[in-house]
Amino acid sequence: MPQAVAKCLIPIHLCRMRITRLDSFGNVAPTANNSYVTDKPIDLKVKPVMEAGEEKTLKGGCVCLVASIKEPDLFKRIEFEFEDGAFEPGMIEMMTGSPVVLDNSTIPVPIGNMFPDNLACGDSPPPAVAIEAWQDAYDVDHQDPLLPYFYWVFPMTKWAWSDGDLGADFAAPKLTGYSVANGQWSHGPYGGQHEVDPFGGYWYDATAPPAAACGYATVAATS
Repeated sequence: MPQAVAKCLIPIHLCRMRITRLDSFGNVAPTANNSYVTDKPIDLKVKPVMEAGEEKTLKGGCVCLVASIKEPDLFKRIEFEFEDGAFEPGMIEMMTGSPVVLDNSTIPVPIGNMFPDNLACGDSPPPAVAIEAWQDAYDVDHQDPLLPYFYWVFPMTKWAWSDGDLGADFAAPKLTGYSVANGQWSHGPYGGQHEVDPFGGYWYDATAPPAAACGYATVAATS
C-alpha cells in the first residue's frame, strides 16, 4: 500500500457501541441473540487500575540513604462506568444477566428486565461480554477524511447495575464494569482489521460503525 502519513487525531462523541456475548472462556457464545449494537450511549468512563510499585530504601547507621528503588506500577485491569440514553432490555440482559421481560405478541419481544438474583453456590457467574466503541476522529477542527473514526475494543468485560435516579429528569440506566484479559478474541467475529491483545486497544479506522437496532442480533461464533 502507499506510504501513509502519521496522524495524531483526537476522539470526540460516543456514537456507537457493540456488545458481544461470550462464554466463560472468552469465546464468542455460539447462540442466537449474541450481539447488540446501540446508538444511544451517553458516556463510557474508562479508568485503568494500577498496582502501585513498592518503594524500598536502605539507610546507613548514621541515617543516611545508602540505596533506594521505586518499582514500576503494574497494570491490573480497566474499570468502567457506563450511562445509556435509553433502557435497552436486550443489551442490559447481555451485560448484567438480568432476565428480559417479554410481551405476549406472536413473536415475543423484550419490554423490560427483572433484576438478577443473588448468586448461590454453584450458580453461573455474571456474564462476560466484549465491548467495542466508536467515536469520531478529529484533526484540529474537522473529522479526518481518511481515518474518520476512533475505534476501541475491550475483548472481555463483566458488568453490574449502578446507582440511578427516578425523578423529574429523564432516567438513564447506569452500569459499572471491569475488564478481564481475553486471548480468544483475536480479530473478533466481525472481521476486525487487527488482531487484538488480551486487554484490548484502540486505533484510527476508516470503517464506518455498524448500524444500530433496538434489539438483539446474531453473529457467527468465529474470531
